[in-house]
Amino acid sequence: MKAQVAAYKSEIKEGHIFFGVTDQDKQGMVTAALEFQKAGQTNLATEGTYKVLQKAGFTNIEKTSLDREDLDNISDYIDRNEVVSIINTTGPRKRSVDAKHIRRVSLLKNKSISPLWNGT
Repeated sequence: MKAQVAAYKSEIKEGHIFFGVTDQDKQGMVTAALEFQKAGQTNLATEGTYKVLQKAGFTNIEKTSLDREDLDNISDYIDRNEVVSIINTTGPRKRSVDAKHIRRVSLLKNKSISPLWNGT
C-alpha cells in the first residue's frame, strides 16, 4: 500500500480513490486513506467503510454504492473517469462477486486499477 501511495504522489492525478474493504480490514485502511487525503484526493467508500472513515475524522470523503441501481454508484464514477485508484478487499462470496464486478467494469471501460490491497 505504501508503494501505491508513493507512486500516486509522484504524479499529479485528479479523481477519487475508492475504498471498499471487508470489516476485518477497515481499521487497517484508515492510515492509507489518510495518506491519499493528505495528497488532496477525495476518497469514495462503500457505506461501512464510509462510516469508519467519517468516525476517524475524514472530511474529504463521499459515500458510494456497489449497487448499479443506486444513484452515483461506483460503476457510474468509473464510467465518468472519476476514479484513479481502487482499494478493495473481499470476503464472503457476495463481496467476492462485487469485487469481480468492480474489476470487470474498470477493465471494460479501459480504466486503470491498482492491485488489490490484502490488508497488510
